[in-house]
Amino acid sequence: MISNKIKNRLNQITLNIMHVLKQQEYINGIALVGSINISDSFNDYDLLILHEHEEVFGKLKNIFSEYNISTIDDSIRITFEDNNKDINLALYTNKEFSNKVYSLFKENNPIGEHREWAIGYWLPEMLIQDLLKCTIIYDRENNFNDILNFISGREVDFRNMIIEKCKCEINTKINYLNSKISDLEIKIIRNDLLLTFIRLSSLLTCSDLTGFKKLDSKLNTYFYQMLSYFSKTENSRDTSIFANKILNHLVLEGKYEF
Repeated sequence: MISNKIKNRLNQITLNIMHVLKQQEYINGIALVGSINISDSFNDYDLLILHEHEEVFGKLKNIFSEYNISTIDDSIRITFEDNNKDINLALYTNKEFSNKVYSLFKENNPIGEHREWAIGYWLPEMLIQDLLKCTIIYDRENNFNDILNFISGREVDFRNMIIEKCKCEINTKINYLNSKISDLEIKIIRNDLLLTFIRLSSLLTCSDLTGFKKLDSKLNTYFYQMLSYFSKTENSRDTSIFANKILNHLVLEGKYEF
């Protein structure tokens, strides 16, 4: 059931598309995910679709041929030239998506991935949050409910596991900076550390994770300024000094122990 608050955030085109999707026999589940569930301000409509059809991309492109459609990675994107927000359809079979979620809870798996459509890392904790806060539109075989039941009792342990991975990455890469490395390696390590600091701070301080967008409005002003200075360091000495300053800030704020 869609709450009135969420329904008021949907436009008629998205409601029509959801209605059409529910009529297709190979569509098993539809969930509304993303920022729409946590904020009045959001960029587009994100629908997670569970299906059972090998040619689902072709099928849906034909059904929605009246729209401007493109495909990227695991999704179909419907774009508009007017003021309507774009609509993203992420497509998975039931088995694919269940395996994707369950595998994240294995100790060595929840790492950030580089994706062409993402700013910074694509973060698995964002997927978990999306599911926990999603609006289920249609769930013919209770697949979404089964996944949510699995996640709900493991969320805290999952966050703690990622925090430990962030700690390991930070310590390892600061140690790299103390060795003899090239200018290019310094910049790569600096950027990795920058993303990891933001990721760690978000996990420790934000009730709602929103990735790497609009950081100036989400992070503590002083912490944001520190990260900005850190992003401009050029040599291993300055990069290491600023990295340790950021660590000290996190410790002094009582947010983390290293």
